[in-house]
Amino acid sequence: MASDNRDLTIQDLSDRTGTPVRTIRFYVTERLLPGPEGRGTATSYTEDHLLRLRLIRALTGRHVPLAAIRARLERIPDAELAKVLSDEEQMAAAESVAEASSPREYISTLLNRAREAKQEKALSLNRMQTSRPESEEWRRVKIAEGIELHYTARAESEDAQVIRQIVDAARQIAGNSGRRDTQ
Repeated sequence: MASDNRDLTIQDLSDRTGTPVRTIRFYVTERLLPGPEGRGTATSYTEDHLLRLRLIRALTGRHVPLAAIRARLERIPDAELAKVLSDEEQMAAAESVAEASSPREYISTLLNRAREAKQEKALSLNRMQTSRPESEEWRRVKIAEGIELHYTARAESEDAQVIRQIVDAARQIAGNSGRRDTQ
């Protein structure tokens, strides 16, 4: 058992999840699992690695494609891993009960899972839409005929000096280019 959050070896992960070391390395290569901390003999894994690996195992046990697992894992913040894993394990337990019971109950469980997945996708899309800025105000500066610089009002307040330098340099270059053409 890990005494802190950073002292798991790849063998610890393997032993605690029943996942072969080679498979863990494959998951890292496929970006399903983040790489370890450190290098060589100093490599270590965290409890977050363990939770992600357990979640990967649960999803692969349900025959979810690796690409779908990767996409799902990319959306899950580390702080929510334990809850998502718990939900997934509960769903797997419900499925095993359904598989052991009647075909009608099994089909009902599959339909419920499909509805939940559809709801999860809708919630995810809703979160993505609400997390975007509503409408950012944009600014524009004409540098030369047919050339403009566009930037957000927020960028103007945060990087006004950089914007001014870009505009001045671009106008100088555009001005020099125009003089050369007329000579």
